Amino acid sequence: PLVAWGVSAGGQGVLVTSDLAGFRPADERIGAGEPFDRFADPTAEVAATLHGAGLHHRDLYLCHFLFNDALEVRLIDAARVRKLPRLLRRRWIVKDLAQFRYSGLQAGVPEADLDPWMASWAEKMQVDAAHWRGSVLRKTAWIARHDRFLQRMQPERYASVPPRDKP
Repeated sequence: PLVAWGVSAGGQGVLVTSDLAGFRPADERIGAGEPFDRFADPTAEVAATLHGAGLHHRDLYLCHFLFNDALEVRLIDAARVRKLPRLLRRRWIVKDLAQFRYSGLQAGVPEADLDPWMASWAEKMQVDAAHWRGSVLRKTAWIARHDRFLQRMQPERYASVPPRDKP
C-alpha cells in the first residue's frame, strides 16, 4: 500500500510504501526452488488489476513482485506507473507483459508455465490470450536482444533484471 509519493530535487519519482519486512522478490524465491505456480495467479491478478484500471507499470519484472510467507503480494518500483494512453494502450500493455515474461525466463521459469500465466491474466482482463500472445513473444525477443546488447556495451550494469550471479 502506498503511504506517500513525491518528486525529489533531481526530478526522480519517490514512493513510500508500507513496511516490506518479510517480503522477498518472486524471482529470488523461484531461484531458491519455489515453484512459479505459487506466484502465478497473484501476479496475474495484480497485472490485470493494474491494466484494468487503465495503468501500466513500465517495469513489470518478476523481481518487482514481492511475497511474504503467507503469499501476500506487493508490487514495487511503481514510481514509473502511468495512465495508459488511449491510442497506445495495447503497446504499453504488451511491453508490461513481455517484461514479465522475459524476467520469468531469466529467473528460470519454464516457458511452458508462462503461457498459463498469460491465459490467467487474459481471463481476468476478459480478453483473448491468443490475440496478445504473438505481440508479447515478439516484444520479449526484442527485450532479450536489447539486454544482450546492453550487457556487451556495459558489462558491469544489468539492464532489465539482475543476472543470477549479481545482487
